[in-house]
Amino acid sequence: MLAAGPEELRERVAPVFAAVGSRTLWVSERPGDGHRLKLTANAWILSITAAAAQSVALADRLGLDPRLFLKAIAGAPADSAYAQLKGRNMIEGVFEPAFALGGAVKDAELILDTVRGAGLDERLIRAVHDQFRSAARAGHAEEDMAAVIRATRGEGSRTARSGLP
Repeated sequence: MLAAGPEELRERVAPVFAAVGSRTLWVSERPGDGHRLKLTANAWILSITAAAAQSVALADRLGLDPRLFLKAIAGAPADSAYAQLKGRNMIEGVFEPAFALGGAVKDAELILDTVRGAGLDERLIRAVHDQFRSAARAGHAEEDMAAVIRATRGEGSRTARSGLP
């Protein structure tokens, strides 16, 4: 739970936040900062997922077992449990939604607008957004966001073109 608001209200809302989340991070007293941090964190999550899709698909297209990519980064500073989880799901074709691709598109749009509003270079998040949007438009919006690999592979529909699902 990412929250923001007056310190004097925190104790009063703590039971509600504890009921819906495993922990609460108080960001500031400024309303909206919890949402701003959520967009920041989701930009990272979407980027990791899109990057994992790129590497899994690249390994496959180069004739390598994509599991080797996950083994290559395992335990290295660039590794993450999230990349391992989403990468395995991409390789195995497991797209039961934990975070639906359609929701990822919505969040990417909000992040893109926020990046623009902050006066930052938008090229990276625009590319991430376009990948997720492409997969959603191809009919995968209800699947897990790991289905972004379908757009990375250049699939125009639910039919796989490579040896991966």
